[in-house]
Amino acid sequence: MVKQAGQRCEMTAKIAWQSPAKMNLCLFQEKQKLQCWEQAKEAKSTQIIQLSKSMLFTLKDAKNNVVAKQNIEVHTSVNQQYRRKLRSDWSVF
Repeated sequence: MVKQAGQRCEMTAKIAWQSPAKMNLCLFQEKQKLQCWEQAKEAKSTQIIQLSKSMLFTLKDAKNNVVAKQNIEVHTSVNQQYRRKLRSDWSVF
C-alpha cells in the first residue's frame, strides 16, 4: 500500500513452484524476465520487487506458454477520487 497513486512500493516476494516433470521455466514481471530455472522439478526463490502500479507476474515455459500467473495490486491509502478539498480555491483575505 502506498500513500498516493504513482508512488513506488517495494516488497519481498517468495516464489515457489513444483512440477511432476523437469521443466525450463522463467519468471516475468509484465514483459521483463526476472529469473529462469533449467531442467528443474521445483524451485524456491525470493525476489525484491518494486511496483508503482498493479502488475502481472507470469511463469512461462520454453515455448512461451503461461504455466502460472499472479496479479499483484498496488492500493493507495487515500483515494483521490473521493477526497474532498480542505480549502477553497480562492480567499477574500
